[in-house]
Amino acid sequence: LRDTQEASVISPADTISQPAPTSPGTITANPTVENCLETPSTPVLEERTQQQELHSLLREVGVPEILRAALDNYFQVDTVNTVIEMPNRKAADIPVPLSLQDVIGNKYEVQWVDAITKELQALFEMKTFKRIARTKGMRVITTRFVFKVKSKPDGSIEKFKARLVVQGCKMKKGVDYHETYSPVMRASSLRIIIHMCQYYGRSFHNYDVQNSYVNADMQDNVIVAIPGLEDVCLLQGSLYGAPQACLNWHIKLRDTFLGVGFTQSKFDSGLFFKRKEGNTDVVGEYIDDLPMCLNEPEKLIESLAPMLKITGGPTEQILGINVTQQDNEIRV
Repeated sequence: LRDTQEASVISPADTISQPAPTSPGTITANPTVENCLETPSTPVLEERTQQQELHSLLREVGVPEILRAALDNYFQVDTVNTVIEMPNRKAADIPVPLSLQDVIGNKYEVQWVDAITKELQALFEMKTFKRIARTKGMRVITTRFVFKVKSKPDGSIEKFKARLVVQGCKMKKGVDYHETYSPVMRASSLRIIIHMCQYYGRSFHNYDVQNSYVNADMQDNVIVAIPGLEDVCLLQGSLYGAPQACLNWHIKLRDTFLGVGFTQSKFDSGLFFKRKEGNTDVVGEYIDDLPMCLNEPEKLIESLAPMLKITGGPTEQILGINVTQQDNEIRV
């Protein structure tokens, strides 16, 4: 890593206001997700209270009409935040819905509605939208849900995933977006990170940023229509599907790493490093995947926690590559 010898220094470049419930079980006109997740004083009622209030929230903020019956049925059972085990099924064997209409009556309807619920909850927690009134002549971009079954290295089901995306194909360059190019780490840089872990005797870690694009502010004026919502919404976060979303996320991540003492490589813009007391820490960026070779990974994750929601650790797979770590040896 020539960067360790010569570093280039790069300078970092209303949400919906809603009142809180007045008493347990009483829902105001537009409760916030934060209010929905307040911890009741009675532990036995905690899960049911959260489900009921989140149910009311999702119906209020714009759950598509076609999903309302399924959502009503979903919240009659204790399925929120539960792990759905299907040990004998492979992810590739699960049919993926192409639209919301395909979710209703689907064999895995409960799992898909659970995924939709978590996606909407995360978006409103992160204040992705600002609701505004629709006016005549307003340019509005439509959104839709896309679905995927994520798999583990052995092909078994990891989770059902639903993502609300803006239909970027309907956005116009120079009007809805401008620059779009965003760098990612080179394949050779990933091999360097793995080799450094082997050389220093460290575990190879990979971390995933949840709802990564949404963490970045939307710099352009983009107004979207959410299925089932009469008003339209001004995007405050970079929703998936927007052509500039990846670039906005890269800028956000770059500024975050520079803020905690890392330097961006001038040979690979998707690589960041830090030297301290003879130790070299290296982090790569491949969209929302962050492969790392760190002396003390816990300290970095702790410093990033206030800004990003990160999950991960020693990994068995990254970017489709299986990784085996045992007896101070790393094999890919």
